[in-house]
Amino acid sequence: MGNAKIVKGSIEFRDAVMELDKGGHRAYVKLTGSMSLTYRIIPTLSHMTINELFVHSYPPVMMEDFATALIIAERDGELPLVEVFSR
Repeated sequence: MGNAKIVKGSIEFRDAVMELDKGGHRAYVKLTGSMSLTYRIIPTLSHMTINELFVHSYPPVMMEDFATALIIAERDGELPLVEVFSR
């Protein structure tokens, strides 16, 4: 996994995804320290395509949807560390 960053909260998450996107890399995310499912992040200015839904090995999620989930988790007293990386 190249360019791996451990982040907490929605702002750090967005920054890490946008940094990878600007560098021409696809962003992936998973919970830190677990064998959890890995998601492919679709940046803000992109659109999800049929190929992204059915062809790729990793389920796609829109960046803002994942960031919102982090905001809700923090509001509920949880702040999971997530790993943002490229392959």
